[in-house]
Amino acid sequence: MQTVSAGSGDGAGWQGDRFDRPFFTLLEAVMQKRAWQDRQIIFASRDEDSRSHMRDLMVPHNRGCRVHFADDLSSCEEMILR
Repeated sequence: MQTVSAGSGDGAGWQGDRFDRPFFTLLEAVMQKRAWQDRQIIFASRDEDSRSHMRDLMVPHNRGCRVHFADDLSSCEEMILR
């Protein structure tokens, strides 16, 4: 098992809500981990602004569509079950 900390990314590209920055840095850190390059990532949030902002920031990094965005619990569950 590996742990990832939100403190392991710099979050330099984040310009949104300060409370969402740790989620952005965590996504950055996970995407950079070599051991997890074959893993899919789900970012789930009911906050449409945060989800949209995160999606826009992840576009350049999301080669191969590794990051998926869910807007509610049922969407998240569907993504997990696929």
